[in-house]
Amino acid sequence: MSDVSVRLVLDTPSEWPVSSVTNDSGTAILVTYGQFPGAPEGTYKVVLSKTVYEEIEAATDEYSSAAVDVYSVIAAEYTEAETTPLTMTIKRGRNTQSFELGEPVRVLVDSIRPGT
Repeated sequence: MSDVSVRLVLDTPSEWPVSSVTNDSGTAILVTYGQFPGAPEGTYKVVLSKTVYEEIEAATDEYSSAAVDVYSVIAAEYTEAETTPLTMTIKRGRNTQSFELGEPVRVLVDSIRPGT
Protein backbone atom coordinates (compact mmCIF):
# COMPACT_ATOMS: atom_id res chain seq x y z
CA MET A 1 0.00 0.00 0.00
CA SER A 2 1.41 3.40 -0.93
CA ASP A 3 1.46 6.63 1.08
CA VAL A 4 1.44 4.92 4.49
CA SER A 5 3.26 6.93 7.14
CA VAL A 6 5.73 4.71 9.00
CA ARG A 7 7.18 5.77 12.34
CA LEU A 8 9.60 3.81 14.53
CA VAL A 9 9.26 4.40 18.27
CA LEU A 10 11.80 3.36 20.92
CA ASP A 11 10.66 2.28 24.40
CA THR A 12 12.70 5.17 25.77
CA PRO A 13 12.11 8.60 24.25
CA SER A 14 14.63 9.57 21.59
CA GLU A 15 15.73 12.88 20.16
CA TRP A 16 16.16 11.12 16.82
CA PRO A 17 12.75 10.44 15.24
CA VAL A 18 12.74 7.73 12.56
CA SER A 19 10.07 7.80 9.87
CA SER A 20 9.20 7.28 6.23
CA VAL A 21 6.32 7.00 3.77
CA THR A 22 5.73 3.91 1.65
CA ASN A 23 6.14 4.09 -2.12
CA ASP A 24 3.90 2.50 -4.78
CA SER A 25 5.28 -0.97 -4.00
CA GLY A 26 4.68 -0.55 -0.24
CA THR A 27 8.36 -0.10 0.57
CA ALA A 28 9.54 2.49 3.10
CA ILE A 29 13.12 3.76 3.18
CA LEU A 30 13.71 4.94 6.75
CA VAL A 31 15.14 8.36 7.50
CA THR A 32 16.27 9.67 10.88
CA TYR A 33 15.57 13.24 11.91
CA GLY A 34 14.12 13.95 8.48
CA GLN A 35 17.49 13.90 6.73
CA PHE A 36 19.80 11.01 7.67
CA PRO A 37 19.35 7.70 5.78
CA GLY A 38 18.63 4.69 8.00
CA ALA A 39 17.93 4.40 11.71
CA PRO A 40 20.00 4.04 14.89
CA GLU A 41 20.41 0.49 16.20
CA GLY A 42 17.66 -0.65 18.55
CA THR A 43 14.33 -2.39 18.82
CA TYR A 44 11.40 -0.23 17.80
CA LYS A 45 7.63 -0.36 17.80
CA VAL A 46 6.32 0.23 14.27
CA VAL A 47 3.46 2.74 14.04
CA LEU A 48 1.53 3.14 10.78
CA SER A 49 -1.10 5.58 9.55
CA LYS A 50 -2.88 6.52 6.38
CA THR A 51 -5.97 8.62 5.86
CA VAL A 52 -8.04 9.12 2.75
CA TYR A 53 -10.55 11.85 2.01
CA GLU A 54 -13.90 11.37 0.31
CA GLU A 55 -15.88 14.34 -0.96
CA ILE A 56 -19.52 13.85 0.04
CA GLU A 57 -20.93 17.20 -0.97
CA ALA A 58 -19.48 19.44 -3.67
CA ALA A 59 -18.72 23.10 -3.11
CA THR A 60 -21.64 25.29 -4.13
CA ASP A 61 -19.53 28.13 -5.52
CA GLU A 62 -15.93 29.29 -5.83
CA TYR A 63 -15.96 30.68 -2.26
CA SER A 64 -17.23 27.58 -0.47
CA SER A 65 -15.57 24.29 0.44
CA ALA A 66 -16.74 20.76 -0.20
CA ALA A 67 -17.96 18.56 2.66
CA VAL A 68 -15.51 15.71 3.23
CA ASP A 69 -15.35 12.49 5.24
CA VAL A 70 -11.91 11.41 6.48
CA TYR A 71 -11.19 7.69 6.81
CA SER A 72 -8.31 5.73 8.31
CA VAL A 73 -7.38 2.74 6.15
CA ILE A 74 -5.01 1.28 8.75
CA ALA A 75 -6.49 -0.73 11.63
CA ALA A 76 -6.48 1.26 14.89
CA GLU A 77 -4.16 -1.17 16.69
CA TYR A 78 -1.28 -0.19 14.37
CA THR A 79 -1.69 3.57 14.77
CA GLU A 80 -0.37 4.01 18.34
CA ALA A 81 2.92 2.94 19.92
CA GLU A 82 1.03 1.64 22.97
CA THR A 83 -1.12 -0.79 20.94
CA THR A 84 0.86 -1.81 17.86
CA PRO A 85 1.97 -5.45 17.82
CA LEU A 86 4.58 -4.63 15.17
CA THR A 87 8.25 -4.41 16.14
CA MET A 88 11.49 -4.08 14.22
CA THR A 89 15.06 -4.54 15.37
CA ILE A 90 17.62 -2.39 13.58
CA LYS A 91 21.20 -3.68 13.49
CA ARG A 92 24.29 -2.35 11.75
CA GLY A 93 24.03 -2.93 7.99
CA ARG A 94 21.02 -3.42 5.75
CA ASN A 95 17.74 -4.25 7.48
CA THR A 96 14.65 -5.54 5.71
CA GLN A 97 11.35 -6.54 7.25
CA SER A 98 7.84 -7.16 5.91
CA PHE A 99 4.58 -6.81 7.82
CA GLU A 100 1.21 -8.43 7.13
CA LEU A 101 -1.59 -6.11 8.21
CA GLY A 102 -4.59 -8.32 7.41
CA GLU A 103 -7.73 -7.18 5.67
CA PRO A 104 -8.06 -3.52 4.62
CA VAL A 105 -10.18 -1.29 6.85
CA ARG A 106 -12.10 1.92 6.35
CA VAL A 107 -12.87 3.71 9.62
CA LEU A 108 -14.49 7.14 9.68
CA VAL A 109 -12.30 9.43 11.81
CA ASP A 110 -13.71 12.87 10.94
CA SER A 111 -16.38 14.67 8.93
CA ILE A 112 -15.60 18.15 7.71
CA ARG A 113 -18.69 20.24 7.07
CA PRO A 114 -17.95 23.84 6.09
CA GLY A 115 -20.03 26.39 7.94
CA THR A 116 -20.92 24.13 10.87
